[in-house]
Amino acid sequence: MYYHNHRGRAFSLSLIAVIIILAGSAHGAIIVVPDDHPTIQAAINAAGTGDTIQVNSGTYDENVVVNKSLILEGLNTGSGLPAISPTITGDAIILTVPSCTVRAIRGEWC
Repeated sequence: MYYHNHRGRAFSLSLIAVIIILAGSAHGAIIVVPDDHPTIQAAINAAGTGDTIQVNSGTYDENVVVNKSLILEGLNTGSGLPAISPTITGDAIILTVPSCTVRAIRGEWC
């Protein structure tokens, strides 16, 4: 006699649907400076692994330490690419993780 297990099939389909939903939400959040956080470092501190931080045009007087795997991306919102001007002697951006991306941001190094 052949037995149909409809509950098992329904559970399997539900499990597959949950996996697809979770896989689709694996993309990180987008954080915009200065809209969401006033400084780049504040945005990095609030970000999670895999998030993208978009930095609008302007000069940001700060030293930035990227200590998470994320994307730091400059946006020309009308007055050129953003620039980081360090407030203390040293590099404008310090990367402490091997897997992060920084693009389209100008930095001044002292």
